[in-house]
Amino acid sequence: MPRHEFGIIPQKPKAHKRYDQYAPDKYACISVDDAWIREIAGELSNAAVYWHTLACPANAYCGITLIPPTAMDDMLMAVDHHDNLQNLKTLFLETKQRSNVVICCYIDRFSWNAEETVNKIVENKKKNMRLFAI
Repeated sequence: MPRHEFGIIPQKPKAHKRYDQYAPDKYACISVDDAWIREIAGELSNAAVYWHTLACPANAYCGITLIPPTAMDDMLMAVDHHDNLQNLKTLFLETKQRSNVVICCYIDRFSWNAEETVNKIVENKKKNMRLFAI
């Protein structure tokens, strides 16, 4: 089943450091069903997030998303009234208090392959399609 895995990066990432590896154990990630994220995708579209690196502001649904502390208020508003997202709300609150960055990785139902995901996103960007990042 497709899902999004959210974790907290312990130190602030450097501006050009790339996060291309799926590492749920490294960031103590929690899993959130993709259907629940799709329910709030519109509410999340205003959040200023980054794609694979803090040097790349982007809204893309797949790949790795970095969510800075400045986006936590938008994230908290989106998950606040959804009972099935309380674990995610707790993670966002902890992140906001500690001024950390959240890392999120989209996992499809088959397997996660960074190169394949990046290629799909690049292909979609070439078609001028806007994808949403979580």
